[in-house]
Amino acid sequence: MKPTDLRGILQYIPRFREKTFIISVDGAIVTDENFANILLDVAVLRSLNIRVVLAHGAAAQVKALAEEQHLKPSDLDGTGITDADTLKLALTAANRLTHEILEGLSANDLRAACPNAIIAHPMGIIQGVDHLFTGKVERVDVELLQTLLAQGIVPVIPPLGFDGDGKTYRVNSDSVAVAVADALKATKLIYIHRLRRSCVPRRPDPANPGRGPRHARWPSPAFCPRPCPKPGMRPPPAPPGCNGSISSMAGR
Repeated sequence: MKPTDLRGILQYIPRFREKTFIISVDGAIVTDENFANILLDVAVLRSLNIRVVLAHGAAAQVKALAEEQHLKPSDLDGTGITDADTLKLALTAANRLTHEILEGLSANDLRAACPNAIIAHPMGIIQGVDHLFTGKVERVDVELLQTLLAQGIVPVIPPLGFDGDGKTYRVNSDSVAVAVADALKATKLIYIHRLRRSCVPRRPDPANPGRGPRHARWPSPAFCPRPCPKPGMRPPPAPPGCNGSISSMAGR
């Protein structure tokens, strides 16, 4: 690293001190060999007095667990119909993954906890289809999360929500991250997904004006400011005042 690079980095430290970053990690990333480097980055952020909340998905783990048990999940990412068997798979997969993340954070001398901060309600019947145990974020327990963050604890939030009766629902992790970022008025909302392409279009090439913008290639995994949509879908908007960041995490 050149001294000029260091000066460029140092200018951001006062800007983000005591600010909150929400990092949403795809379940497949947690089992990637590069995940240890991501946790090191979280440790660096904490050393700079940046508050960090980690939200994670579990779709890859739900799929793998279903294959082990010879089951067919009704939904993987918490956006479709979640039947009782799939909810059990999601509970097991999410809890295992949360524990693995807590272990990794502990290995980096970071204090962390898994709070029940997501209050959800059933997604209900949509176009005549009952989504059963799929939930939608109703609100975020801001007081609980702020208490943890004020004590230097990293909240780890699984893709699960709870209603007032204590029932558990499968919720989409990307939606959880947006809701938490909005509730905490986070400065940064960062998605880390296993992608071949980013959803951010490349700038047009002035030397070749006839060539329109194309999707930029990014190493996997990569930071993505918003979840890349499925074909024909738009990504959910980032909360007001929350800026997405892109920076490659591969090859480190």
